[in-house]
Amino acid sequence: LGVKLFSVGELAAPEVLTASDPEAGVWKRLFLNGGVPVGGILLGDVRSAVRWQSEITAGKAASPETLAEFGD
Repeated sequence: LGVKLFSVGELAAPEVLTASDPEAGVWKRLFLNGGVPVGGILLGDVRSAVRWQSEITAGKAASPETLAEFGD
């Protein structure tokens, strides 16, 4: 279908960050527990996939670069 999709980790957590750009066909959702990323979904733009997977695997606080994707 030509849609780029990436999903990793737990897709339910106490904290959820969401960002979208409908005109560009981009949607992002990051699931956190105590500021630590535990899962995420990228749709349309998956350039952050490697970084997100690394952060989720490391079990440490989300990087400033990742948080910046959500305007934080």
